[in-house]
Amino acid sequence: MRSRYLLFAVCFVVYYLLLHIAFGFPTLMQYGLTRRVFENITVLDFVFSLLTAFVPYVVLLRCYPAKKWLHCIGWVIIGVGLLFLMRYGITEVISVKGSEAAYRNPVRLRTFFNRYILYIIVYTIYGIGFYFIRYAYFQELQQKELELQSRQAELSFLRSQVNPHFLFNTLNNIYSLVYLQSPKALETITGFSDIMRYMLYDSTKDVPLAMEITYIEKYIDLQQLKNAQPSTIVFTKKGDMEHTYLPPLLLIPFVENAFKHGELSEATDKLELAITNADKQTVFYCHNKIANIKKDATGGIGLKNVQRRLELLFPGKHVLEIINGPIYFTVKLKLIHD
Repeated sequence: MRSRYLLFAVCFVVYYLLLHIAFGFPTLMQYGLTRRVFENITVLDFVFSLLTAFVPYVVLLRCYPAKKWLHCIGWVIIGVGLLFLMRYGITEVISVKGSEAAYRNPVRLRTFFNRYILYIIVYTIYGIGFYFIRYAYFQELQQKELELQSRQAELSFLRSQVNPHFLFNTLNNIYSLVYLQSPKALETITGFSDIMRYMLYDSTKDVPLAMEITYIEKYIDLQQLKNAQPSTIVFTKKGDMEHTYLPPLLLIPFVENAFKHGELSEATDKLELAITNADKQTVFYCHNKIANIKKDATGGIGLKNVQRRLELLFPGKHVLEIINGPIYFTVKLKLIHD
């Protein structure tokens, strides 16, 4: 609150001086910047000018947010009117009874009003204008804060969808192996434990790209355990993976989609993955053959989820290309880092 009033006062001093320069412009052009321009400035004049601007500012500050229009108008008129009468009383009544009594008579109220009405209007407009400029700025900040909160809430919701999505799919895989009494079941549970640790404890903030790659590799190993003959996985990595940070679980939906809807059940089937990180850009590539039979009746939420997360996390700084051909499914993603 103090900083708000201090800013008002500092801006008013600049405005006050510029206003006097403007009113004294003819003198300024004739004599240059001399004391003639500021010769009418007194402490009393400055104080009452400041208060004349301050009253409407405070009134609007208190009443305008509550939409009390009549209160705003009424209190501004009353406040500025009282200040005018106080100034008239101090300047023309009290002062005249003092040392100046022998030299002049008090100025009549009407004459005094005509002399200062322009200044009263100008300073009142300043107080009103300053308030609405600050109010518009405050509204803009508030809107940005609401948008940020909404964005964070949506991201939290998307994250809450990611974890159960992986959880249910992996549990189905483990159930199948345990049901068939496969010797790979124990290894699958160990891999699942590592995945859950990453999802629950390591994914609360941005993680190094290397950590996301490690998670993808563990996920691939877990998926490979389902098949008697593991599929051919070609995973190429180029560039520095330790010093680039990404939101966790951002790339894995593309890999999961390849296993879920791709033809990867045979050793001859091939999944191509590539991650390149250079020149403040991360490029991800995923290419797989499309299965002839859809593996579930309802489509997963993975791809739609990651598309929305990219829009929120990398607005205007990502390029996502999905090629859904008759035989192959290809994803190309470019992330641009500041």
